[in-house]
Amino acid sequence: MTRLIEESEAKELLKAWLVGASITSFRFGTAFSLELARPVDAHYKKSKLPEFSEMVFLEEWWLGERSEWGKKVISRGAGVEPDEPVKAFELAKLIWSEGNIVCDVSASENSISIKFENSEVIHILCNGEDEFAFSLTEKNESEHLGKRSLVLSNCEYFANLC
Repeated sequence: MTRLIEESEAKELLKAWLVGASITSFRFGTAFSLELARPVDAHYKKSKLPEFSEMVFLEEWWLGERSEWGKKVISRGAGVEPDEPVKAFELAKLIWSEGNIVCDVSASENSISIKFENSEVIHILCNGEDEFAFSLTEKNESEHLGKRSLVLSNCEYFANLC
């Protein structure tokens, strides 16, 4: 069952879920999504967290420092949404780099930062107008099993930990 949770609890859950996971692939359609896997068990409040997950970004996000990101988009971007090919290129580089394992997650009122062992950082804005800023969902082979999830929507966190 999905329920509204406090921001502090959501930040703890997000960190527990992501730290130790690595990006195995990404997809792009109307939003970017990351496929994540973890080689070791992780727990949150005595509950085992998923081995495989998908994180979807619907809000604005970027890699590295914001000013440097803007320069990359200007020099490498193309098309109607010039940042999208740059995001795809940078995610591909991250996947194939040593150290693409999440080592820290921090959150402020307006953004979430996901830091990797190789010092790369993904920043996600959390206060936009889209349906949700991000969703983190368990990936499992059976549609009959409940899927655990964490969603940030309209500055509120919703979790399903069943």
